[in-house]
Amino acid sequence: MNYDEAVALIDAHADRGMNPGLERIEGLLALMGNPQHAYSVIHVAGSNGKTSTTRLIATLAASHGMSVATYTSPHLHRIEDRLQYNGVAAAADEFAQAVDDVRVFEEIWEQRGGDLLTYFEFMTAVALAWFADRGVDLAVIEVGLGGRLDATNVVSSEVAVVTGIELEHTEQLGDTISAIAGEKIAIAKPDGILVTGDLHQDALEVAAAHSEALAIPWYTYDRDFAIVEASQAVGGWLCDIRGLHATYTDLLLPTHGRIQVHNLAVAIAALEALFDQAMDVDAARAGLAAVENPGRIEVLARQPLVVVDVAHTPNAASRLLEALEIEFPPLRWQIVMGASREKDAEGIIDVLGAIADGFTAVAADHPRSLDPAELLVLAEEHINGTVSAASSVAEGLDQAMSLAGFEGAVLIVGSVFVAGEARSALLGIDNSPTNGPSSLERSIPSNSENEEEDNLWNELS
Repeated sequence: MNYDEAVALIDAHADRGMNPGLERIEGLLALMGNPQHAYSVIHVAGSNGKTSTTRLIATLAASHGMSVATYTSPHLHRIEDRLQYNGVAAAADEFAQAVDDVRVFEEIWEQRGGDLLTYFEFMTAVALAWFADRGVDLAVIEVGLGGRLDATNVVSSEVAVVTGIELEHTEQLGDTISAIAGEKIAIAKPDGILVTGDLHQDALEVAAAHSEALAIPWYTYDRDFAIVEASQAVGGWLCDIRGLHATYTDLLLPTHGRIQVHNLAVAIAALEALFDQAMDVDAARAGLAAVENPGRIEVLARQPLVVVDVAHTPNAASRLLEALEIEFPPLRWQIVMGASREKDAEGIIDVLGAIADGFTAVAADHPRSLDPAELLVLAEEHINGTVSAASSVAEGLDQAMSLAGFEGAVLIVGSVFVAGEARSALLGIDNSPTNGPSSLERSIPSNSENEEEDNLWNELS
């Protein structure tokens, strides 16, 4: 099977829609020998911040000499970007082989009368099996939707992380904070550890009840770990974090948005919980120096200033607005926005209207995209400046940059899919697959280069 055939096979699962439940993926993985049990797991859920926190945990773990895989979704550019080993996506040939391996067992599963696997279930099986083939020490796995019935919940995680909870996906998860918290916090397993970020009181009560019922440790933001200090610095945020076992000072996080400091605090607590001891602060500082967080208040150009963010809920838009007003004052923005049909697009527009000089409605090339004409109607009610629509994200970006002028600013927002297309258009990113040296060959340093980190991991383990 080649790469194009692998992608076509996965895409063929898309018509099967969503079908929450673990029976299908549990059955498939049992046929495959349960590869998800071959490594340690940190499982990450939350309404916002899941991907950023997943990346930060992986970065910190790698800085301590661990071989680390991550599984995130959706992807910004290529589907194999969801599967990474030591920060590098699977090469096209590796990815095709991993898909073909799972295909064989899927056929056996169906021949034995098993129900059809969904797109996300198949992709999750590919990731879990590929990680086992790579022999990773740790997999940091992001939940797709909710938690309790999400395909990723087939793992038995040593540490379960819930970054934050807000009202989202209410048709699937419930229409109260408590109900949604119950779905997400359910990823914490017996014999595991629960780590939670800055949660609403209703969610904290659910976390307390769940951890007590399972008799597992529970560590939460502010009570057990916290941001001691955070200030803007050149290229990011300089912060001190009180962890579970130590306080880490002078950590430079090279990203925009103070919310990322919160995500860092959660990541540190999760890794300390896994290690059951403090991290090495010098290793942590070295790891953070290389952090990249594409699509999260990411600067794509300077003249005009172009910023892209995947904010797709009103709360995320509020945090984005706060970050922009702190880090990029006193700019007014040309906003390019596309959204998925199930999202509260009007709520996002209402929040960002406070800084908008103009608005361009777009739609990503994705079946769930909201029609720009519908976005246009919403924008006309909340935006005082020029409001228009474009036939593509790339065209909308061109229009907004022209309106902004050399000294102006453009904000691209609304969904991961819009962010990915904007990055491709402006950065010239080739969405074709990568080949050549495998991700293993590209990402593993020689023993001499990695000796200090190996020793750190040996000491911690």
